[in-house]
Amino acid sequence: MTYPPLTLRIRIVEAGRKKFGLWIPLFLIWPFVLIFGIILFPLILLISLIIWPSGKGKKLLFGLPVFFYLI
Repeated sequence: MTYPPLTLRIRIVEAGRKKFGLWIPLFLIWPFVLIFGIILFPLILLISLIIWPSGKGKKLLFGLPVFFYLI
């Protein structure tokens, strides 16, 4: 069984300085990503309905399940 990663490592490098590593637990980040997605969901639905006649609205709507699958 494959488990998802539990931490995110961000390396900050500045010229002439020592490298700085920041470890962020992902369980602290996922709630913000989920809230961001829920806030944007009605906006994406509205935009897709507006641009539906051009044919791009369908592509935008099919991208939503991919986003929620990644979460």
